[in-house]
Amino acid sequence: MINNSFYYVLLFCVLFIISEIIRHQFNKKEYSTTAAGSIVMAVGIFSLGALQKLPFYTPFIAKLITLELSIIWLYIIASYLICYFKQHFSIHMNRISNQFSIGTWVAGNATLGILILQEFPSWRMIILILSILTMAIWIWYICLVVNNLSKMNKKLYNVHIGSILLATVSTQSIVLLFNFVTFDSTPTIVNQILLIFGCMFYIVGLIIIMRHHFHISYRKSIIHWDNTNCIIHGAASITGLAGLMTHTVPIVVIIFIWIWTSCLFFLVEGISVVKIVKRIQKGGLLRGVLKYNISQWTRNFTYGMYYAFSLSLFESKLFNNTFLELVVGYGQYIVLIFFMVETFIFFRNKLSNQKNF
Repeated sequence: MINNSFYYVLLFCVLFIISEIIRHQFNKKEYSTTAAGSIVMAVGIFSLGALQKLPFYTPFIAKLITLELSIIWLYIIASYLICYFKQHFSIHMNRISNQFSIGTWVAGNATLGILILQEFPSWRMIILILSILTMAIWIWYICLVVNNLSKMNKKLYNVHIGSILLATVSTQSIVLLFNFVTFDSTPTIVNQILLIFGCMFYIVGLIIIMRHHFHISYRKSIIHWDNTNCIIHGAASITGLAGLMTHTVPIVVIIFIWIWTSCLFFLVEGISVVKIVKRIQKGGLLRGVLKYNISQWTRNFTYGMYYAFSLSLFESKLFNNTFLELVVGYGQYIVLIFFMVETFIFFRNKLSNQKNF
């Protein structure tokens, strides 16, 4: 065990050096965006779910991804800390949409914690520190969310994008993290309270989003359809997964959530496809689709989460139908394709930016 730990610590150092060289080549000067945690979310859920059902999967690849994701996480955290100590932290707080995006920090931390626990279970101290940090950020974040929702109710703010539902995603990710870290010994009442809390945020957020789109024309709804609206089905997926993994929700409710999530998946992504077609018609493929935006990682997370939820439901043997079998049998390839496309767009953007310096 000691030899294995030493080997992976050495591998971590090598990956860090390589990552630093690549990062230096990109000449990265700006701070990480508020929603940068969505990168950790997307890569983490890909490794926890879809990756393990791909034909080229090996335990070493999973560990390699975990180590590299930990490095990416360190870069993001370092950026936030530097931003704070240089008194520039207001860039993450001056817009209400940014404050909602802080939920990616919670979900990203939780996903990484679960991934490290799965791949390196002996690293208990790192997992414990990460769990405490995640819980502290979640408490602060929920206070921000409640305050912002209160102001929105008084019509002091007008936000109607999917990032509102990160309150649900972050809360349910806490449920999953607690149960993985404590090996399912978290009290049932705690799980149920957190699940209900997350569902309340989901209902409120969904009403806000739907009310906005019902009061504008179809054309405007498509034009202003935000990338983060995919969290509409992503938040439902993680709620169902949390309920299933903690065994605190009746199976009939879990099945309903999965059907609800599946319907939302096709509805939301169908609207996104219409928007993509219009963007291609207006700006071409490169400008219309392959233009990088940090919110695109959120879509990768929601795809990965839907697959993880479907896979867990299928493996529980509590429910099955033809469509579920199709999702479990081929969904991992869809998640992989979107992950590869997003990675390509990310590096294309970085290389393009490099030419400007």
